[in-house]
Amino acid sequence: MREAGRGPTRVWIACVDDELPAIAAGLGLPHGDSRQGALLDPDERARASSFVDPLVSARFSRAHAVLRLVLGSVLAVEPALVSFRRGACPACGGPHGRPQLAHPPGPEFSLSRTGAWVAVAVREGAAVGVDIEVRRSDAALAPLERDILAAGEAVTGDILDVWVRKEALLKATGLGLSREMSTVHLLPRAGGWLEAGTPGMVVRDLVAGPTLGGAIAGPALGEVEVLVWPTG
Repeated sequence: MREAGRGPTRVWIACVDDELPAIAAGLGLPHGDSRQGALLDPDERARASSFVDPLVSARFSRAHAVLRLVLGSVLAVEPALVSFRRGACPACGGPHGRPQLAHPPGPEFSLSRTGAWVAVAVREGAAVGVDIEVRRSDAALAPLERDILAAGEAVTGDILDVWVRKEALLKATGLGLSREMSTVHLLPRAGGWLEAGTPGMVVRDLVAGPTLGGAIAGPALGEVEVLVWPTG
């Protein structure tokens, strides 16, 4: 396994409203079986079927199919054979920490879904967290400021930018939203953000197009390569 900081962190961002073969081709991934349901495990299929809205269900299925296509390509295995487990929670040690590859073991990864979009980040040898959100008006997010901002924290960009930075950080730590965003105080440092409570963890913005806000986080985060499809 590579040491933290060796090699780039890669992020694939795609709109999932097109069919899977087109998405895979746009991302430069082999698509194999074009039926996303054929790639998913029983738990993913059950979660997809639990959504009342057929569009939400289809987007969930395609997002998780894209995750499997990315990981299958990285691992050089059939996407349907990729399996997952939960790592240990850093707070209590329980089995509900960051999702991880089970068999075969491999790099760290992170998944984010928002509306019609999915982001998958993959990194060798160190934790990673990614978050994307569809942009909306500041007025729509203003009621959330109390839950998002730490005491005395300034907003750099708009409030959604703060939101995705913090969610990416919390994903990378494995705590997720079990830690309140308002306890995270991000400070700008050398093109990114640092937080005193998580020494060594770096947060950076992702350029993901005009309709999305995005961020990525990880310890000693180095080069980040981003592929967005469609490009227009």
